[in-house]
Amino acid sequence: MVALAAGTAVGTVKLTDAQSGSGEAARAEQAISRGFQVHATERVLVSSPNLQAGEPAFAAALGDVVNRVTATEQVGNLRSPLDPAAPGQVSHDGHAALVELELAGSRQDAATTVGSVLVAVQAAAAAHPAVRTSRPAMPASRRPTPTRCCGTSAKPRSSPSRSR
Repeated sequence: MVALAAGTAVGTVKLTDAQSGSGEAARAEQAISRGFQVHATERVLVSSPNLQAGEPAFAAALGDVVNRVTATEQVGNLRSPLDPAAPGQVSHDGHAALVELELAGSRQDAATTVGSVLVAVQAAAAAHPAVRTSRPAMPASRRPTPTRCCGTSAKPRSSPSRSR
């Protein structure tokens, strides 16, 4: 009982990706953490069963997502499916498109910067009911914190375990 109370009072320390890995992957994460500022990334999936990315209503929703998240001034390196220089962000059938971005600051700052970006995405979703916006699953190590987006719970998902 005393150990549990002491442990709870002290709290927990989450290991970084560089500290928790092993082998080549760990060495790569350590080199990255020493030499580069690593940003948290976010992805917004815009989809519709009836509309395709080239149609005006779909393109308007994509443009609204891009404009609103950019206006937060909390993002950088945004890749829009509307940009011809960013190929490969529209599904083969055209019913889904991916907006990719980096959050301002480091991964550790992401928990404070992601909120305004999520609010912007929710506002764009509300303004365009013909399309759905969501956050695709990302590795838990890349997600800043569990949050809610677009009316659904966006909790980190664990990857299936590998047998060796």
